[in-house]
Amino acid sequence: MAMIFASIGYTYWFLRINGYLPLPFFPDPSNDLMDGYNTAWWTWNGRAYPDWRTVYPPFSFAILRVLSIPACYQGKPPEARYCDWLLISSLFIGSLVNGVIAYLAFRKIDRSTALPRALAITFGLPSLFCLQRGNLLIFAWTGVFLAFAPIIRSTRARWLGIAVAINLKPYFVGLVLAKLLRREWRWAEGALIVTVIVYVLSFVIIKDGSPLQVFDNIKNFAANREHISNFNTVVYSSSYSRISNFLDGFNLPLMSMLGSWPVEFWPRTFDWLIRLFQVISLLAVSLIWISPEAFNRYRILSLSFTLLLITFNPGGYAMVGTIFFIFLEYRKDWSIWVATICSYLLSLPIDIPFSRLGTRLTYSDLAGYTVSYHNWLTVGPFLRPGLIMVIQLMLVIATVSDFLRYHRKSRDIPAYLPTKLPETSL
Repeated sequence: MAMIFASIGYTYWFLRINGYLPLPFFPDPSNDLMDGYNTAWWTWNGRAYPDWRTVYPPFSFAILRVLSIPACYQGKPPEARYCDWLLISSLFIGSLVNGVIAYLAFRKIDRSTALPRALAITFGLPSLFCLQRGNLLIFAWTGVFLAFAPIIRSTRARWLGIAVAINLKPYFVGLVLAKLLRREWRWAEGALIVTVIVYVLSFVIIKDGSPLQVFDNIKNFAANREHISNFNTVVYSSSYSRISNFLDGFNLPLMSMLGSWPVEFWPRTFDWLIRLFQVISLLAVSLIWISPEAFNRYRILSLSFTLLLITFNPGGYAMVGTIFFIFLEYRKDWSIWVATICSYLLSLPIDIPFSRLGTRLTYSDLAGYTVSYHNWLTVGPFLRPGLIMVIQLMLVIATVSDFLRYHRKSRDIPAYLPTKLPETSL
């Protein structure tokens, strides 16, 4: 925990000296908070789906009608940052609320570790990066935490929480589908129904963003080679797939700099590594399907969400999910201990540069003046996806161990006696 606050102190010192945040924060000082303010601009000016080609469901725009000031969006989007105090206040408050919810959840599991784990969630790199970008994922985490943390008893309230999260970031539907592996059919059905209701209501409010429009924009976004090979998206990613895409996108220029061997070898190696982890993850998931009563309620969530990070790379700030679910693991063995250490390492808001790529003049919004921004190649893009894979490997080992331990204890139980899932309010 001390390392996290020391890293924050270094980040603040770096900002005061250089006028911009160091890597791995987003390497465009003029673009701070613009995930939120761009979305708010399109909220009040319309045509977000045909012109901006947004992949956000309409709920994102519906919520920003409440959390932003319309008079601030008559000019260009960046200008709104100096006017719309409501949006930035909402983002900061939302981030702090998430920290409080995390603390209450961890306190239910283990009082002795609740505070440092909650601080890691609140002030760790994934949350700080999300705040720097002004991303609405902050509000989605509120829904996820309430939906799955052992805090509220109402099942309907949990359904509403995950419905809000899915309508902000559709990939959270994977957490609902993961519940099916524990045969919690009614829970998943109720969550999906509420998700559809929230979608329909927000569509009625916005009058734009049909399912066909959203799907078409997601398909175009996924096929956008310019985006997936953008170096800015490599700086802080959760998957080696981003490095592979970057190397493929700049094949010829990188060959001239590095030679053909590394440019051809590493993408193939990363792709095969991702496939390997997909296979072993599916093995662990199949064990949960066979004996769901052998595992705690969070194991399938941590396995599923970490697999999402490894395969699709929804962004570095999505690591909050894996860290949160790992911190909810209450079984104490070496594999969970290693996964917890890796989660703390992922929370460190710091990177190690080793090769300078150049310098450019750019305006820094935080400093309020033009700065000389130094581009660096750092250790983080190569280390963090590896730590995510180590976490998944530890979860797989813990899952196999729990499966064998459970059946070793229950092998004398007659087969005709029914097994029962542990009591859960989820």
